[in-house]
Amino acid sequence: MRTGVSLTLALATLLAIAPLGAQDRTIAGTVSDSAGGQPLENVRVAVRGTTLGTVTGANGRCVIAGAPAGSPTLTVRRIGYRAAEQEVAAGQNEVEILDPQDDALPAA
Repeated sequence: MRTGVSLTLALATLLAIAPLGAQDRTIAGTVSDSAGGQPLENVRVAVRGTTLGTVTGANGRCVIAGAPAGSPTLTVRRIGYRAAEQEVAAGQNEVEILDPQDDALPAA
């Protein structure tokens, strides 16, 4: 009987935790120069308020796994420029991000 109760309790715990993991999502996107549409390499893209982030590759692509549900805001940074931000709508998993230097003034 004790084994049955322990197994039931363990199963109930796993079922209660499973929906929490389902709230995370993967956000992927491309950072490009708005003037010419060229993909940009080495742009830091992060989810504001978390430790989640990545750097774009040669093709301008980035993927952030484990992003929170809802409408998180991405922070986009390039060396020498102020940060730009872009909100990702709930349910949106693919984003296009314009070069932060196109809309931001050079950092002082």
